Amino acid sequence: MIERRIVVVGYDAAELLDIACVTTSLESANWHGATPVYRVRLATPGGHPITCGTGLTLQSQEALERITGPLDTLVVSGGSDTRRRRATS
Repeated sequence: MIERRIVVVGYDAAELLDIACVTTSLESANWHGATPVYRVRLATPGGHPITCGTGLTLQSQEALERITGPLDTLVVSGGSDTRRRRATS
């Protein structure tokens, strides 16, 4: 089966909506018959669980460092820490 390979990158203090909206929308498309299907994975540094900016903890599906091969889409979530880093750069 042909799939679209999508990786969503999460990290501590990531914006939960940036992760949840992408993953939920693509899974909904699959449920409604997307062809080819989307294979969506959450990757984090070291494959460790992350705590989003809201305090909710998410389990990683893959270690970011182990992602290989071609991807169809790479989504990097935003977060409060990224805004703070930009402001101080």
